[in-house]
Amino acid sequence: MPNWKPVAVSTLVVCLAWVAAAQEQSENRPEPRKVTLRVWTHKSSADVWVEAVGMGPGAAAKLADLIPAGVGTDVTGCHWEPQVLDEAEAGGRCRDLLRPDHDVATVRLRLAGIVREFHKRGGGRVVVDLLLDTETGVAPQGWLPDQQEEWRGRRIWFISRDEGEVPPEVTLRAVRPTPVTRVLIPLFVVLFVPGLMAYALRIRAGAARADQKVNWLVWMNWILLGSWLYWISELNVADLVSLAVRLGVAQTGAPAAAFVMAVGVVVFAAPPLLAIAACMTAMAPLLSATREHFQRVLIRQVVAEGSIIVPLAIFLVGLGLGEEDIQVTPVDSVLSLGVAYIVYRALAWVTWNLTYVRTEPVDSGELFERARALSAKAGVKLARLSLRRTKIPEEANAFAQSGDAIVLTESLVRGLTPREVDAVLAHELGHHKEGHLAFGIGQVMFFGLLIFGWPALSWAVRTTGAPLWLETLPIVPLVLVLGQGWISQRREYAADARAVELTGDAEGKIAALARLALLSRIPARDGGMMGSIMSHPSMEARVLKLGRRFGVDDARALAILRNPDEAYGGAPMAARAALEEPAAELAFTDRVRAGYGEQLRWMNLAVGLGSLGAGMLWAPPPEDALQFLLGGVVGTLVAAWLTVRGEILLGGRFVSRIRDKLAARLEPEEGAWFVGIHPGAGVRYTEGFADWDFGFLSLEDDWLRYRGEKTEFAIPRQVLGDVRTVEGRMDWLVEHRVEVHYRGGVFTFNSNFAHPSRGEAEREAAWLRRWVGEQETPIPVGAAPEHPPVLPGLPGMEMGRGAVLWTVCGTTLQMLVGGMALAGLAYGESLWAVVVPLSAAAVGFAKGLPGVLWPVRRPEEDSSEGSGYGSGFEEPDRVARRVLDPGEGAGGNRNRADHVLAAEFDGARDGR
Repeated sequence: MPNWKPVAVSTLVVCLAWVAAAQEQSENRPEPRKVTLRVWTHKSSADVWVEAVGMGPGAAAKLADLIPAGVGTDVTGCHWEPQVLDEAEAGGRCRDLLRPDHDVATVRLRLAGIVREFHKRGGGRVVVDLLLDTETGVAPQGWLPDQQEEWRGRRIWFISRDEGEVPPEVTLRAVRPTPVTRVLIPLFVVLFVPGLMAYALRIRAGAARADQKVNWLVWMNWILLGSWLYWISELNVADLVSLAVRLGVAQTGAPAAAFVMAVGVVVFAAPPLLAIAACMTAMAPLLSATREHFQRVLIRQVVAEGSIIVPLAIFLVGLGLGEEDIQVTPVDSVLSLGVAYIVYRALAWVTWNLTYVRTEPVDSGELFERARALSAKAGVKLARLSLRRTKIPEEANAFAQSGDAIVLTESLVRGLTPREVDAVLAHELGHHKEGHLAFGIGQVMFFGLLIFGWPALSWAVRTTGAPLWLETLPIVPLVLVLGQGWISQRREYAADARAVELTGDAEGKIAALARLALLSRIPARDGGMMGSIMSHPSMEARVLKLGRRFGVDDARALAILRNPDEAYGGAPMAARAALEEPAAELAFTDRVRAGYGEQLRWMNLAVGLGSLGAGMLWAPPPEDALQFLLGGVVGTLVAAWLTVRGEILLGGRFVSRIRDKLAARLEPEEGAWFVGIHPGAGVRYTEGFADWDFGFLSLEDDWLRYRGEKTEFAIPRQVLGDVRTVEGRMDWLVEHRVEVHYRGGVFTFNSNFAHPSRGEAEREAAWLRRWVGEQETPIPVGAAPEHPPVLPGLPGMEMGRGAVLWTVCGTTLQMLVGGMALAGLAYGESLWAVVVPLSAAAVGFAKGLPGVLWPVRRPEEDSSEGSGYGSGFEEPDRVARRVLDPGEGAGGNRNRADHVLAAEFDGARDGR
């Protein structure tokens, strides 16, 4: 019997060795895997982007090793610029792969090499996803077309299972090297053609007869718009950024990004701004009467246009930075949007300062009374009427503003007759009556077309099968300009008709339009189709429409348009004298108020975002839903509280500067309180402020004395009535004021502009009530230190929910964008990238929410005897008479002490 044990043992050892070897070989063999190779082209760029998914750890190094030998064209190879996505995915681009050195029409993209290399190095299946910028029509032979409607004709696929199955070459349009003339010709056109055309237009306008002059202003605007649209359509931002990179930027990061941004913005914005300057210089004699005035017009116009062009350049170039390997953070586009907004606000503020000198309220006098009568007839509450002095005398204009306000320029009031000024006032009241300021249709159109316009155009072109080059035309901006112009012109026609209905004077309205055209040097002829770009119809079109509607013959209307004095029988009307300059520079002006509002806007953004950024640095990132929610709530509350504290500090600095200026000028008595006052009962707002005037309040013997920069008065405590506290609408800082009733009227005051608290108002009211109760005689002791109160009747402004909601949405969007940029700078991919933007948006929304829930409303008038203004408008001389004669309007019932008091008060006033 054979010995089988050694054989069995040997066999077992051999089997175990074979199994171990097979296992080791299996472990060393690369595991088959699926690799997806995404390749795409982008617009007219010569670069080809490549991204590999499924390569495993070290993807970037593996892809960089495969690309040079595996991707290329029939004319050049790949100059690889890698970009690490994460440990397992990698991507980058072959720069200028589609830009041949020779003048050829097409190139053949080759991807077979990289597919073979994937298989050689252990790849199982390779899926090639090729996305082209332009439609290919029929998929190339061997490729699979994408069946999705969105990608049909542009996206093709190839699936390779082994080395013998490789994708065929794909023929693409070559992006030819940009010749020098391709840059110089648009530059030459933009720099010289608008100026030459404007000069020719100036010669034609100067040589034509008065009844044949073309509307050169419309033509000038079309020339500028055409040059601007031509420039932005011819200029490729991606090529512009690439050019800046090639000028010597070798490093990456912030220095490179700043350099590229500066070069790109200059190249993008400088030519159209120079074209504007050249066009206006060529037409200088038509635009202004003197060289000095023209220089002001030119500088202001260039800055105003720059406030749109420069921010747009910053945003577009910032987007282009994302195509280059020099981005500072993953959110460069958000950062560029934030920088663009900051530049826009700054240039808009400079434009405002180059335009206006000051704005003063008109609260008494003939003009005020006429405006009040017209507003009552129109059924519109006129909250305020203001007179604005501009730096350019030719700017005779009028504005309807939100809050039931009307602003007239000094040149208009000085240059027009009272009859014509009434027509202008009625026109602006017509805008209020028609509700033209209640809804910002122009802003809605702008943002709507900005977000949806280009996608809709692309969808329409591809759906209808129209040529793709239509997408490159500036159709969306042109639709925006024409649409806004059409809506604005329809509103002007409606306001003109309302003005004639109010005044019943069609010829007076036509004369007003004619006089405005003469003062502002605006051509009166109809621009036809060219006039569609203007926000207002031509004067000729307006007067003809008015005449035909209200029974004025065309010949008569055109005669008045040529010579507005025809409306007065041909007698020349004398111009009014200019308004006198104030004796001293005012401390509380519209410029100061606007500056404070701008500081408040930026303080809220900076403090809110800064507090959220500090929280990110100090707190660990959230790891679960509870921490996420807690971080958002706490961050929102802290940021909102800090912005409120920031408002208090900024308000304190603002009012302290005003106090110092007034103290140096008025030299108040020791112990006088610095307060802000407002005529009328309740919390009222004028120009957005609950204070109409700032000054010093003091008690001198039996007199309550106030000295401010707009008014001065003294009231004996013997005529003071109820003293109480009132509060405004619900807000983060509720306005609390002291309401003082006296025989003849009422006003409110507050000594703490920055933080108008209830406790402080109660203490001030109690202090004043005690002083009133300490009177010992029925007549005041001592002579009156000031005149009796002569305060304007200011009903206060009113703000609708729609306007407030629009502002809240804008603020929320600003905070959201700022939060996105902040999160990208600090943490990138952590959950803070979600918490911070949401918290920032919540802060912006919460800060404005009270204005939506409790909008500003005018307080109801106090109809009790001797305590209010009744209708809200009180004649100044009547206020004085009521103080001196309390029996007027009260049935004549008054006692002897009242007669003595009135006589004493009258003597004290006349003695001044």
